[in-house]
Amino acid sequence: MPQNDFVPWATGSGANVYSQATYAANAARQIGVVDGEADPQLANNAWRQGSVIASMVGSFIAAAGYDARDNSDLTTLLVNFQNAITQLAQASSPSGISLLHSGPDTSTTPNQIVISTVTPGVASLQDYQIYEVVPANSITGTATLKIGSLPVLPLLRRDGGQFVNGDALAGSPFLVVKLGSAFRRLSATPSEFITTVLPYTPAGANSVFAFTPGVALSDITGGATSGYSGPFTVAQSLTVPAGAHYAAIQAVAAFRIADSGGADCRTRIRTTVQGSSPILSTKYQGVRPAGGNQIPCPISLTLQNLDPTKSVFVELLVDKSETVTSPIYDPRIDVQYG
Repeated sequence: MPQNDFVPWATGSGANVYSQATYAANAARQIGVVDGEADPQLANNAWRQGSVIASMVGSFIAAAGYDARDNSDLTTLLVNFQNAITQLAQASSPSGISLLHSGPDTSTTPNQIVISTVTPGVASLQDYQIYEVVPANSITGTATLKIGSLPVLPLLRRDGGQFVNGDALAGSPFLVVKLGSAFRRLSATPSEFITTVLPYTPAGANSVFAFTPGVALSDITGGATSGYSGPFTVAQSLTVPAGAHYAAIQAVAAFRIADSGGADCRTRIRTTVQGSSPILSTKYQGVRPAGGNQIPCPISLTLQNLDPTKSVFVELLVDKSETVTSPIYDPRIDVQYG
């Protein structure tokens, strides 16, 4: 429990002090103590006024959850007083307004972020507190966040799901908010965006997916001149097992072209029913990213009247029109079948 060592002087019943009017009019109060015998009542008045203020400040610090110790450690006392002021200001802020707390990640363990010291400081974790997180290590899966000596809480995506590999890179800042028993990222992660683009459909359907977070391909096949010339590059693939009468295929790949002029890029789907020749979809989706911008290119295809005795091999194909370097990010295929 927070401790306040600063106690008031001469505040008890019958204290040996002057009345306030007598003390205020006392000449010694106005010019200071002079040589001669000390006046105990005058001294008690002065000590009481100073000690009452000190005790009040100490009580304010302790009420905020910090110690106010009479141990000559002025530095800690000042820090605790500043933290108490900050906490009061945050609590008094209008609804919806929070102070931003920040500090370096001192953890050396991936997925276990530790901010040992945050500014402004906090004495306890409260809902709607906002923290800036700059992970020292890339987040590769289920993650936690610890603020100072306060309890460790799960660190979740904006949608409440767990982080996956590629959602947060080392040194890349993002904001989180404390909500209930966890911290939630305020912005969407790459895996959330893919989920948003590729919603799961019919209830009760079986599903398979293939997902490679981060950079999957350093470059893709492209034409030497303007216009698609192929051949396609396989960005992702999976197999739909036998037993399906239909398959709803959704796929996406994100293109990033550093060249300022950009390049035409497109995605297509190729399917191969077990024992048959590959079929390239006539439908394709195209984008033209440029200047380092990353643009997702989703595509979908539905197969019906499938032979349930045969499996189906599904491939996400990509190509481009120019020879500029075109890395592919987060290629994913989702299939619902039944």
